[in-house]
Amino acid sequence: MVMVQIESRSGLDSVEEIAKVEGLDVLLIGPFDLAKQIGVVRGGDEHTAAIDRILKAAKAAGKKAAIFCTSGEQARQYAEQGFDMVSVITDQGAMGDAMVQSLSAAQGRDADNKPRDGY
Repeated sequence: MVMVQIESRSGLDSVEEIAKVEGLDVLLIGPFDLAKQIGVVRGGDEHTAAIDRILKAAKAAGKKAAIFCTSGEQARQYAEQGFDMVSVITDQGAMGDAMVQSLSAAQGRDADNKPRDGY
């Protein structure tokens, strides 16, 4: 399987051509890196439009689309949007959640299970 991560301005500007490359199977989006590299607010209109553009380019070329997610809820939303591959949490998020749960147990209190926003 060959995957490329689209997370730069040049990658976004060329995404339709990239998606057509023979032997390429998946276009992968790292939303945090994409927002930083193209200079937009994560979750804002321009960011959403960039993600939509990458998804559409992948589908138009008959390729799979993948995206990193920070929660199961976000993963479900992206899957419903048409992404073929979604993560349910990042490694940093999983470690942070585990630390909060373990520390809360050690302190004899319930863990705060607020959804994570970010990596």
